[in-house]
Amino acid sequence: MLKQLPNGFQARFFRETEGDTLPKIRTNSAMLFVPCFVREVQREDGTTGYKWFDAIIVPTGVDTSDYDVFVQKSWSFLRQYFYGTPEAQNEMRDDSTWEAHRQGIRSAFPKYEGEINTAAARFKDIYDSFWAVVDGVLATKHLTRDALPAQPFNAEQMAAWALEKEISASVIQDATDKIAVISLDLLHNGRNWKELFNE
Repeated sequence: MLKQLPNGFQARFFRETEGDTLPKIRTNSAMLFVPCFVREVQREDGTTGYKWFDAIIVPTGVDTSDYDVFVQKSWSFLRQYFYGTPEAQNEMRDDSTWEAHRQGIRSAFPKYEGEINTAAARFKDIYDSFWAVVDGVLATKHLTRDALPAQPFNAEQMAAWALEKEISASVIQDATDKIAVISLDLLHNGRNWKELFNE
């Protein structure tokens, strides 16, 4: 039942609850309240509590006595709830956070046990490729990521930084070519540059 928030989850659009004991699936006869993303928290007074987000869904006909089985069989209802309202989705699109949120929810509630979210895996590959390029540039001057400009930086800021650090023209050109491909990959996968700094 304990589960961290998925990468990209836009918690501001959902109501978080805190309690002293592990929550259970509840009903008011018309709707089910399914605790999701339950995390154990240590309070300032030294006591342990729990935080979670209730998904409010219509009864699905699935037995609620086994939490894990219920969640697995109710994946579509849980996804639908945590995708948020149309207004929330529009705001996420405006903020360039929608696709990360959507893929985080898809990964959190797979259709079947062991399902791979291929879109999330593709983004992880793009993310890793970007930072491999950056780390490669840094390595030519024996620098670490601490030496980078303030994040998130764009390609122009990175190029200016590279000139300032006297990185060779051939290294800059190679990195520029690779980052151009990465930018296209982001575009083709519905992701954006800012997300490269959020993992």
